[in-house]
Amino acid sequence: RIGREVRGSGARAGAAVRFVEGDLYGLDVRRATHVYAASLCFTDEMMGRLADKLGNECPNLRCVATLRPFPQEAEKQMGTPQTEFVEMSWTKPRGEGCSVYFYQPPSLN
Repeated sequence: RIGREVRGSGARAGAAVRFVEGDLYGLDVRRATHVYAASLCFTDEMMGRLADKLGNECPNLRCVATLRPFPQEAEKQMGTPQTEFVEMSWTKPRGEGCSVYFYQPPSLN
């Protein structure tokens, strides 16, 4: 088994959130609608692989949030990011935030 799964309840009755911790490159992501990648330590090559995987394997993808931007050539698949500064556990003591890049694949626009 590649990852560890935790289930939570969604905002509406019957909805579910599925958190999976593991090797994203080896997971079946066909049913994913939202993806968060804690990609702060990812290389540009890893970010490119992630964009390719999500763009090719996630027909229902609505939003991707990453801690590093995808390479510019991936914007064709992922779209142009909107950047927000979000408080993280490692930025809280300094009263700062961390850049989070939110992508909405163009096929949904």
